[in-house]
Amino acid sequence: MIRWGAWAAAGLALALAAGCGEESAPADIKWADVKAAEAKGEAEFDTYFQGIRGKAVAWNGHVVEVLMETEDDYMRSAYAMVDMDGGGAGAKADLRFKVPLDEAPGLTPGTAVAFTAKLREVRREGGAPLIQMELQKLGK
Repeated sequence: MIRWGAWAAAGLALALAAGCGEESAPADIKWADVKAAEAKGEAEFDTYFQGIRGKAVAWNGHVVEVLMETEDDYMRSAYAMVDMDGGGAGAKADLRFKVPLDEAPGLTPGTAVAFTAKLREVRREGGAPLIQMELQKLGK
């Protein structure tokens, strides 16, 4: 009889062999495509987003601000709010992703950022979509 520990070890080995936790190659999704879907209305945008959710993208934008938050376990976290439409004065954030705490001080408003991240969900901020992402790689 095989013990549960052996099954757990086998499952872990399969997960590691499958590359669990590795970066995903970016999909060919352009920010212009996302904006075009948004222009069609909330319902159509939500349907479009369901089709791209979970995919990784490699985009460039400008930091609007970095929010410091305290999580449920009292750990500090930093979130970059990024504008994808030019980053000028008064820009609003189009997306948000968690950044390493040690990189947060370098992300000042207006800083250009290049990043690879997975599309996770959409929240509405004042009627406009705010895309929540999972950062894989951050550059400047």
